[in-house]
Amino acid sequence: MEHSRSSLFKKILIGGLFCALLAGGIWSCAGGQLSSTYFSNAAIQPYQDSDMVDMLPLYERNIYWVDVNPDSSGFKFHMKYRTSSFDNPFDFGKLYTYVLREKGRFVGFVSFYMKKPTVGLVLYLLVDETYRGKRYGQKLLEFAIAELKKMGARKVKLVTRPHNVASHALYKRVGFHETSRNEKFSYFEYGIK
Repeated sequence: MEHSRSSLFKKILIGGLFCALLAGGIWSCAGGQLSSTYFSNAAIQPYQDSDMVDMLPLYERNIYWVDVNPDSSGFKFHMKYRTSSFDNPFDFGKLYTYVLREKGRFVGFVSFYMKKPTVGLVLYLLVDETYRGKRYGQKLLEFAIAELKKMGARKVKLVTRPHNVASHALYKRVGFHETSRNEKFSYFEYGIK
């Protein structure tokens, strides 16, 4: 019996790592093709490792707003292994990141995952400062909600700083409502119909 458990764990671990490798390519672990969304002069496309050149500087300029750690090592780990977790190999390959480009120029990105079978979580949502005010953050957030809905989410959650007024306005415009707040964070939720 012990040998069977060990064997099963190895198969699951290898499967999770395989999914993590696949998540960086064209195919998702579910076997479906990752999609791209195009509108006017912009496109939302699946994250590629080469996108890190544009994403990392944006992340580092805005680290206070999106992370509790004062460095980018956690972000790099999340992107490298497509995971929201640092210690659970079963989560590897389950973080979905999409990049928005306008006429080929980097605009921003969104990362999200299924936290529970019916609850999605937006982990990162960032738009380059030069593109803010054009509703690209809204496009990315609405895209994430639609993708999470396809995965079975009935609600979507996210967290931000209490004094991030511009983000609060965006979340409320999309339909999120604030569920709680403390001195460090505001928690938002969106109910999918």
